[in-house]
Amino acid sequence: MPRRELGKYHLRRLQETFCWVALGITLLVIVFMAYAFFQERSVVKPVPRVSVERKSEPPRSKPKRVKEPIKIIGEIKVIVDGLNLRSSPEKAPGNVIGVLRKGRGLKVVSKSDGWYEVVTPDGKRGYVSAHPRYVRILKMKR
Repeated sequence: MPRRELGKYHLRRLQETFCWVALGITLLVIVFMAYAFFQERSVVKPVPRVSVERKSEPPRSKPKRVKEPIKIIGEIKVIVDGLNLRSSPEKAPGNVIGVLRKGRGLKVVSKSDGWYEVVTPDGKRGYVSAHPRYVRILKMKR
């Protein structure tokens, strides 16, 4: 079969089609690049995990060590995890000298105004709340 030559009309039509295809591809590339750019910027960076344990502030004063024999009036047991051992019988943020774990046994030296003055097994002396939500009385002299 003889080859047909393209006429001016067909040639122009082919050029227009090619231009539209090129324009469509260019628009697709631009949209894809914009999408990728904004996806990269909107990615939430992972936050470093914080340990579950509460970290108490460093003690302002060293905990008192028991050196001389003291009169013990009772024993209590911590029934919550993370009970604050305080340097004075008040709820002030700066007086936390330690954190006691659940099940810890404590010797009671005195009780006043809803606070027990206690001695831990390792010799630290401080105050804990006397509220029954936090501690259970094991033995107490009247």
